Amino acid sequence: MLVARAGATAVFLDGKIYVMGGCGEDESVTWMEVFDIKTQTWMALPSHGAAELRKERWFIANVLEGKIYAIAEMKHYAYDPKEGTWRNVVETHEESWWLNKWCVVDDVMYCYSHSGCCMWFDSKTRKWLFVKGSDIDCMRIMPTCGLASGVLKVANHGGKLLVMWTPMFEAINAIPMRNIWCAKIALEKRHGGEVWGKLEWVETVLTVPESFTFSSGVVVSI
Repeated sequence: MLVARAGATAVFLDGKIYVMGGCGEDESVTWMEVFDIKTQTWMALPSHGAAELRKERWFIANVLEGKIYAIAEMKHYAYDPKEGTWRNVVETHEESWWLNKWCVVDDVMYCYSHSGCCMWFDSKTRKWLFVKGSDIDCMRIMPTCGLASGVLKVANHGGKLLVMWTPMFEAINAIPMRNIWCAKIALEKRHGGEVWGKLEWVETVLTVPESFTFSSGVVVSI
């Protein structure tokens, strides 16, 4: 990289790695840079329209329809690599405050909010809407293994939503060993624009000490 960074955000798009943040909000010239895998070179990028984003306390980014989307505390932003410009997409939904996990499935953004609600982004209305279904509700409120506030990873697994979490029940009760749960959810878009989720599989996949730190996860097919 061209400058030292700490806690930066990175995404992969069209053979290039885009890196944002981690170098101070005042460094507008170096706030964003890109690594071209083919030429093995770094280049600083203009971040026009990113003044507000640089001042956000946090943001997480992903790729959708050839653009980089950043969800922050107050607003959502989109970056078009062809134009080199950021723009505000939508105000952050109250249920997506403190959002820290989201992914893209069939060109639709899905996320889990801090309260364990599964949501999807309607690009036409520019609103976050709740994924419906009794299975989704049960996963959030199950007494001993509900996923509220404990989501570790959300990923696209063959067109279905894969969710990993640790139950809040275990944290509240200071249980020394924590269970990591995993669930696979089939998504269906119904008439009227609603998205429904159906639980296909759920179980404990790993038991770890309470002091564990979850760094990242990758979905692979074997």
